[in-house]
Amino acid sequence: MRRTIFLSFIALVLISLVGCQQLSNPEEGNLELAPVVEQQAALGWQINRMVSSGNEIEGLTQSSQYFEEESPDLPNSANLKLQAKTLKKSAAYLLSSNYAASKTNGDSLIYFRESYIGGKGKRVAVYYFAETGKARIYEVYFQYPEWSNFIYDSTEVVFDLNFTIWDNSDDRVESLYKIQNFKETFAVQSILATVQVTDWEGAEISGGIVTKDAYYHSSRFLSHLHQQVELNPDSSGSLREDLDFRDGSAAYTMVTFNADNTGSFSKKRRDGTVISGEFDSVEDDLEGYYKETTDFPEGRYIDKISKSAIVSITLPDSIFNADFSEIVYFKSGRIDSSSASIRVWEQDSVKTTVLEQSKPNGAHGKLTIVEKGGESTLEGTWTSRDGYFIIISAEYYIDGSSHLHYEVYAPPYTPGDDPIIIADYYFSPDQTGNGTITHNGNTYQVNFSDTGQAKISLDNKSKNINLFK
Repeated sequence: MRRTIFLSFIALVLISLVGCQQLSNPEEGNLELAPVVEQQAALGWQINRMVSSGNEIEGLTQSSQYFEEESPDLPNSANLKLQAKTLKKSAAYLLSSNYAASKTNGDSLIYFRESYIGGKGKRVAVYYFAETGKARIYEVYFQYPEWSNFIYDSTEVVFDLNFTIWDNSDDRVESLYKIQNFKETFAVQSILATVQVTDWEGAEISGGIVTKDAYYHSSRFLSHLHQQVELNPDSSGSLREDLDFRDGSAAYTMVTFNADNTGSFSKKRRDGTVISGEFDSVEDDLEGYYKETTDFPEGRYIDKISKSAIVSITLPDSIFNADFSEIVYFKSGRIDSSSASIRVWEQDSVKTTVLEQSKPNGAHGKLTIVEKGGESTLEGTWTSRDGYFIIISAEYYIDGSSHLHYEVYAPPYTPGDDPIIIADYYFSPDQTGNGTITHNGNTYQVNFSDTGQAKISLDNKSKNINLFK
């Protein structure tokens, strides 16, 4: 098995905990809500948070990944590396198939194709520079179905063929540049990502720098997200994430990876809250752990949150396992807890993550995340403590933002029933977000802060609710 070096930004910092000012007292406001609306409005935020926690645990305890030659790497940021590897193989095949019929002079176009499948328009081009033995492949999606939020997605990969076009065993990826543009009305406006390889072990990448910059719609409080990962051949390295907001404030996350497969992290929110933790990677002995403590400032209804997980890798299939627990301490003295199991595996260039969570009050659910071809989607179900059945779907983007949709059904649920609640939420990487929830013909606006509260509005009336129940 080989070790790859690119970390998933989403896995590491999707739950970046950057903080917004606390909402006013939940009892204030003049909007009357049905209890089921107030309860189910919080579910989308809780689901997003659950996925974030699972991704962070997996990412921090696997600073590099074990994988077979044909298996994919981590999603999101590491999906850039997977995409580079996949495109490199495609380009090598196209070059070996078309080079003999081409006469190259300098940087020459060897292959070009435009295709339309499933409402998507795609162009692929391969260039080869005979004097250096290097090649470039471009993959551009320039047309999308009307329902998609994408309008443009372009990737360029540069790799060194070592002058052996018909032998790809010594091909080395050198860099990747990717740009994604979205609809003007969408929360994310553009994402720029780069991979610059600095070290190789044979043809395999052993060190490099990955950067991402995401720019958000003017209506979003988060304006800019910058992320950078550096990893060395000995598996040591660092991660830095900076978030800029419309009011001029900022927040950051820092992670340090040690060569002995341990590490630590700290995060500073806009309000001054500092989160700290430590982890032990599974990569030396196939076992590890994750610990995190968050202490909230005075005036919050939450006092402290403690998270912990025991993790392992099961061979020979390199299945990642985690037993996760969380304890929430409230200012009132009340304590809430939950536990979850996480299993992750990869097969045929598809990564699957299954999260199963349960709470002492009987609420439970199962979420399945599938990542393939640069896309990450979620399907799942949840049963509330009162027996309401919820069907959930979501789409995740490489900057850490997401779109989550779910429908709530009254008990007892029978397939074919009409939902009593429909919710559509959009989350930024900092777990803030907004969206709508519809019940009995009323469509409520919902705005989330990462302090564990949300504001629900209808016409000129509103109510603030607690998201931890």
